Amino acid sequence: MVETILDFLAYLMLKVQQVNFDLNHHPMMVMFGTTSSDGMTMTSYFKKNLQTYNDDKVKLVPRSVHIDPMSKDAKQLGEKIFDFYLGERGACESNLQQFFNLMTDSYFFIPQTIHARLNQLYHPNITQYLYEFDFDGKLNFLKKALNMTKFKGSCHFDDLSYLYRHQIIDVSVREDSREYQMRKKMCKLWTNFAKYGNPTPLMNNPISTKWEPVKSNDRDLKYLILNDNPRTVKNIHSERIKFWREIFEKYNGSFLNPIC
Repeated sequence: MVETILDFLAYLMLKVQQVNFDLNHHPMMVMFGTTSSDGMTMTSYFKKNLQTYNDDKVKLVPRSVHIDPMSKDAKQLGEKIFDFYLGERGACESNLQQFFNLMTDSYFFIPQTIHARLNQLYHPNITQYLYEFDFDGKLNFLKKALNMTKFKGSCHFDDLSYLYRHQIIDVSVREDSREYQMRKKMCKLWTNFAKYGNPTPLMNNPISTKWEPVKSNDRDLKYLILNDNPRTVKNIHSERIKFWREIFEKYNGSFLNPIC
């Protein structure tokens, strides 16, 4: 049964790779992004075994890195990742904010960055609108459910509470609240994108800045930071991207080759 599942996953990854290398795409606009602390949702599970990562740092090496987990190189890489994110304090309750960053990058932000770059390279007709949701409010339900409210950042899924109704959760907020204003902005951005292919058209822009898209010839990845005062930022978390770029280039041959 396990072998069947692994074979199916390998088949899916091959299909994803084939799609990414298919040049015959029609012009289109896409919108996608992450939250500022997506990895918070994974850390809620991993924090029960934090000492494991102090004892066996190889566990911090993502499977997307082409390396033998039993090798000396894997051990050295695990130590490098550990030092970059967790430092002398290591994996512990008082250092969870840094552990969030590690989980966010490993499972969400770096894969998204690679996907955006692959789109630029192989789908030149695609216009990309990238965002990072970094708003902390009463509708950040998953963060509250995980008892992570004392930490900075928005948890995975928290952005959806500002776009959609929930059948089992009350999402009503006062019209003079930060949450209401954020929900109003986000719903307008998303519906504008659906109507016009542009979330911030000149005559119907719900925020005080233009959401700059990323096109195939752009050197920089431009993100809209979604918080109380939305703004466009180039190359967010650049040091973290540089760190992973060097790892993928060394072990995978390219930053754009993360396929297991």
